[in-house]
Amino acid sequence: MTSDSGSKDFSDESWLTLDEAAKAFEVSRRTLERLRGKGNLPGVRAGRFLRVRRVDVHRALTFENPTLALQSLLTAPPSTPVGDWMGDWSRYFTLLPEHSSRVRAPLKAWAEHTATIHGTLQLGDLRVGHVLEAARSTALADSMPMLVAIMEQLPSNTPFLPILRELTPVFNPHLDRDRRRS
Repeated sequence: MTSDSGSKDFSDESWLTLDEAAKAFEVSRRTLERLRGKGNLPGVRAGRFLRVRRVDVHRALTFENPTLALQSLLTAPPSTPVGDWMGDWSRYFTLLPEHSSRVRAPLKAWAEHTATIHGTLQLGDLRVGHVLEAARSTALADSMPMLVAIMEQLPSNTPFLPILRELTPVFNPHLDRDRRRS
């Protein structure tokens, strides 16, 4: 988890010590240490201090709460690489409750396959056709046929993210629609 600092530039504010990160994110240092222990917060040793990237702290804290994780995924900027975004979806699917275990593996396989074949795209360029291609290549089409059938009714060049933002409350009704659109 901890590596040599090498030639990293720690002078910008994207790198924080654990104490700085705890203060910036209003959590305890112990919370950050627990996330590091679980392997959810990478860091780099710089001298006697461990440094973590601000974006990694945000991601680790977000994925402690499934609803916050989902909101973060739905509000990702269009410039986000699809490979990174789908990796976060794969991680999110591990947070699903046990009664969702029937769809957890197919969803993870779909996210990983989408990342593999469309990972170099930016999220704003991801289309329904790309997502369907990955769904048909994995067990997702069998385990969530209604979702696939809905997407099949859309033109394949339809941007995927706005469709996902509209469909998500159907599958997760506690999601606050106003926060999702911000």
